[in-house]
Amino acid sequence: MITLPVRLRPVYVAAPKNFVVRFDAEPARLPDLAPEAIVLVSCVRDEMIRIAQFLDHYRRIGVDHFAIVDNGSEDGTAEWLEQQPDVSLYRTTQSFAAAGCGWAWVETLLVRHAAGRWCLVADADELLVYPGYPDRGLRDLIAYHEAHGFSAMASVMLDMYAATLCPPKEAVGSLLDLCPYYDSDGIRVACRVLLDRAQDRLVGGFRQRALGTRVILNKIALFHNQPGVRLSLSNHAILGARCSDLRAVHLHFKYLADFRERVAVEMARGEHWNGASEYHSYARTLGDRKTLDVLYAGSRRWAGVQPLIDYGIMRSSARFERFVSRG
Repeated sequence: MITLPVRLRPVYVAAPKNFVVRFDAEPARLPDLAPEAIVLVSCVRDEMIRIAQFLDHYRRIGVDHFAIVDNGSEDGTAEWLEQQPDVSLYRTTQSFAAAGCGWAWVETLLVRHAAGRWCLVADADELLVYPGYPDRGLRDLIAYHEAHGFSAMASVMLDMYAATLCPPKEAVGSLLDLCPYYDSDGIRVACRVLLDRAQDRLVGGFRQRALGTRVILNKIALFHNQPGVRLSLSNHAILGARCSDLRAVHLHFKYLADFRERVAVEMARGEHWNGASEYHSYARTLGDRKTLDVLYAGSRRWAGVQPLIDYGIMRSSARFERFVSRG
């Protein structure tokens, strides 16, 4: 396969210019956050199966506040989030597709809650890990980035799965207990980005191998939301920032007990990109099969971040190792 270099251009997954963001409910007042507060922005819908572990994970690594848009959840997600003291919850029933796959809402919250701050954008099924995790937190990463003139860190999305797709509804436990496996190979560069190889377009992995679906896997894990910086292609790329020599990993927990039901729901809604073509692809692969065995020779069980570095999925650097070793 030949990969061609491209110049990163200002491309946005965005709502039409005449789209007006409207929230049905929003916080009565903005939280009084310190300038150094780390903010995570997310858009969710029907995520009760994941949301508690999502917040707990990001709290542990150092997120101070969550700004979350709930897009019409019917499973209690919004009501649960309303009870969390570190969450600013917005509700909307606007079309996810019309809002640029939710990006108009995310950008609104980035302005309201994260202007001038280090922040993250993540879905409820994505848990961020990185070189030094779990001993080092986000503030250690930020200190390293600021000390070396970096303003963003890229990541790759790594699908986590059970031996058989998907775990039964009665299964309980942590997300890593339910879906402990990942593909140790198969992620490849689809195109190289001139001047910023940290943002090379990555594809392949589990979804292409097991489910026949090709999606973009590279994302922006962490960035300093300052003037002139803007996420592109949702948060698959960034403009106006200098990406570091590290690459983090978003552990992606899509294939839980709700997966088949979610495929049917999203096909009917048609709100995701390209008329929910990704979900139609899932449905064709799953068919009428009650189970789908997905382990292969390259499947590996989660054993921390070092194996991810060894397989070339995550990227550390000697400079980072020296920095953190100094305490």
